[in-house]
Amino acid sequence: MLTPPQADSARRMAPRFNLADGRWVALIMVALFLTVVCILASRMDSVRVWAWVGVEHLRPSFFDTRVITTGLDTYRLGGDPLVANRLDPWRRPMNYPRVWLGLARLGIAEKDTATLGILIACSFFAAMLLLMGRITAIEGAIYGMLLCLPAVTLGLERGNIDLVIFALLVVAALLFGQRAGTYGSYGLLTLATVLKLYPVCGFVIGLRERRRLGLALLVICVAASVFYFYWIRKDIALIARRTPQIKEISYGRRVLFQELAAWHFAVDIEAWSRIAVIGSVLLAVIASAVTKQLEFSSRAGTLMTMGAAIYAGSFAVMNNFDYRLIFLLFLIPQLLEWARRRDPYRWVGVASIVMIAGALLLANADTLQLPLFILKEVLNWMAFIFCMVILLCLGKDAGSVLLSRPNLSH
Repeated sequence: MLTPPQADSARRMAPRFNLADGRWVALIMVALFLTVVCILASRMDSVRVWAWVGVEHLRPSFFDTRVITTGLDTYRLGGDPLVANRLDPWRRPMNYPRVWLGLARLGIAEKDTATLGILIACSFFAAMLLLMGRITAIEGAIYGMLLCLPAVTLGLERGNIDLVIFALLVVAALLFGQRAGTYGSYGLLTLATVLKLYPVCGFVIGLRERRRLGLALLVICVAASVFYFYWIRKDIALIARRTPQIKEISYGRRVLFQELAAWHFAVDIEAWSRIAVIGSVLLAVIASAVTKQLEFSSRAGTLMTMGAAIYAGSFAVMNNFDYRLIFLLFLIPQLLEWARRRDPYRWVGVASIVMIAGALLLANADTLQLPLFILKEVLNWMAFIFCMVILLCLGKDAGSVLLSRPNLSH
């Protein structure tokens, strides 16, 4: 049975969901969209149907879920799927930490791929309902439109585990700041980090921490994550080598320069991409210095912090398949709050939502015309700079609070 503080946390995380709630609009839009796609795919060439909605469909289905289920089969037969996953239809090694091999004890196998893929999608949509909170019909339509764009549908079609990580981090963000939820928030962040490594960026929510207990838990969890990384360092190196760093349907600092090299420009991809990141960070520093300190609400601000950190961190470190752009959805609640205002924040919110929608829409621009690819890269770099401005503003805010309040409250 939930204690009173836990029950209060649950009520805050799950606002009343009635007919006047705009989340119904988003849910209906997505349901209709996916129903039409599935019906057409069952009656026509499924590859062509998915291409119409901007997704390259691969068969057999749930491409990314399958690398895990076949890896479990290989592991049960005595093989090491991180080295050679011979049961995978595409012979892909399993590029996930070994902790995932623990699922072998549950008897999960390739035959369960479709079931797992559907459960992964359900976890994502459940998390989205929590992330949205109570909204208007117009805001529901905005969310519905965003959830039907190629970057999101790519993750659903692939059955990618990032959708599960998304769900874990939504709950972690919504628990953050609640006295009864502090342990759960950092615990879920640590779990997500163990499962997929990159969620370590989410610990940046510590910039919004104002309590001694929270700061102590943050330090412990970050230290545990660092120890975990050191413990599996050989596997991390193996995973990094086996994870494709292609420019197609990807975002990240190297994508643009890989494309320039493909056009036979003499560019050092690694050097120029690092220079571009440094230049973008400097632009963000200047922008955060000359603009008024951004105002963040409690709930939406925490979501924005986590989303900005994961996007900026993943962008700066490596290429990522475009389904990971879903973490930009963490910014939408705060941007919608800004868009409701009657001051300059309104235009920041509207413009940023348009930027994110464009990035999600052009997730397959690599396979389209050159102007669309250039627009995609412009939007991705703009999103990186914007996320860095958010993090720098949060850093300044945290620093001013720490300097003005040397004795943090419990």
